[in-house]
Amino acid sequence: MMVLKHKVINMIISWFPDFFFYFSGIAPEGLVLAAVSFGIGHIFYMTQFFGNPITLHRPSLWTICAWNTFVGIVCLVPWLLEHFVGVSILILYSFLLSATLVVSISQYVTREPNEDPHPLLVRLIGFGLFYFSDSILIIGRTLWRFPHTDVLCLSTYYAAQYFILYANILHSFAKKLQ
Repeated sequence: MMVLKHKVINMIISWFPDFFFYFSGIAPEGLVLAAVSFGIGHIFYMTQFFGNPITLHRPSLWTICAWNTFVGIVCLVPWLLEHFVGVSILILYSFLLSATLVVSISQYVTREPNEDPHPLLVRLIGFGLFYFSDSILIIGRTLWRFPHTDVLCLSTYYAAQYFILYANILHSFAKKLQ
């Protein structure tokens, strides 16, 4: 029952960013509130997998750090003085999302030989899509708005939500079978 309650709370928290985006027209304030809600949601999602061993996958860590550095310098730093609090929250959120992606990659790549890879792979796809969606969002809002930015951002975002939730359901079922 606790696991179900945990998933329901997480899904409710995951809906808040949609409302912030909708009512703010993706204004900077809405983006910051969405980042806070997403961050809380990511923490809840990740708690489902804290029981899995983690051996850090360094190539993914360095790749994601390099991408974050590029996006941060090009997209966020120019706005830092004008919107210090908002940009600081977005930077903290990017660290949290990056950590969830690195942990997801690490747990999938370094899993135990007898462990079912399916829930870990589905979760990795979900957080990968989330990371991609957020990259599209920030680049599209600050640097270069390419054709169909919103469609690509939202379609990968909703696919990510589905994959992450599905991974948590798979993980819960696997735990019950053990």
